[in-house]
Formats: sequence, structure tokens, C-alpha cells
Amino acid sequence: HCSYPDHARALCTDSNPCDFECADGYSAFPSERPTSCKCPDNFMECDGKCGPFTVCPSKAPPSRRDNEPQCAAGRTMCGVPGTSTGQPWKCVDVTTDPTTCGGCVEACPFGHAPVTGVNCKDIKGVIPDTVSCGNGRCIVKYCAEGFVVSSAMDTCIP
Repeated sequence: HCSYPDHARALCTDSNPCDFECADGYSAFPSERPTSCKCPDNFMECDGKCGPFTVCPSKAPPSRRDNEPQCAAGRTMCGVPGTSTGQPWKCVDVTTDPTTCGGCVEACPFGHAPVTGVNCKDIKGVIPDTVSCGNGRCIVKYCAEGFVVSSAMDTCIP
């Protein structure tokens, strides 16, 4: 199942069955592995088209619509590690998601958030299904044999 951004046409290829090309004067963004169609800064959007317009004849004022995806309040846009096809980003709550605790662990293709988080499930010695994230910090409940939970409950000590 493929989904396409506004102002895009499906462009199915063997290497990427969900590929697309932008139409109506819009450009693919970002340039490498694009996920949206954006009106370039030197152009203007007018009646659903993007171009080198100086005036927009419609009654509505011209808009410079930003087609970059946005996350809901309380969520951060983070990159998805190892994505070669599909959506290279996701919206996460970095205060509670144990795979992106405290921040993103993979850079977002739009450069919105720095890589400052940790995947709590990757902590050495932790039992992955017993770790959580609270207030942006890993909370370790149990460690594998040969490890003990630290007094701060944020890591496993050999």
C-alpha cells in the first residue's frame, strides 16, 4: 500500500514500487529519498500550482504552503533506522517511547530534531521487554543473568 504527498504522481519502478514525481511546479523534498513535494523558496503557490508568479489572480491571498509533514503536539519527528523504502520518519513521544527515549536515535530527513536519544532496549544486559522510558529517561526493571540494575535504575551493571 503506497501513499503519496500532495502534488505528487505515482511513479512505480522495480526498485521502488511506491516512488513518485512532483507535479504542478513542485519539487521533491528532501532531494535524497524525498517524502514530500514542496514549492521552492523562489516560487509562489497560486491556485494549487507552484511557479515564478508575481501576483496571484485569485481572491484568496497567495500562500507559501509548506508541504513538510508535521507531528502532533507532544510528539517529535525522528528518523527511522534502516529504512530503504517507505516512510523514513515517524512521530514519537520521546518522553515515553523506550526506542527513542530522551530524543531521536536516528536523524530525521527534514533535520527537525538532533540525535540525542537512546534505545533503552539496547542497553547492555537489559531484558528488552522489561525496560521503559519515563520523562525521557530509561527505566530498567530487570537485567540478564550476570548483571544487576543500577541504583538509578537506568542501566545494568556487570
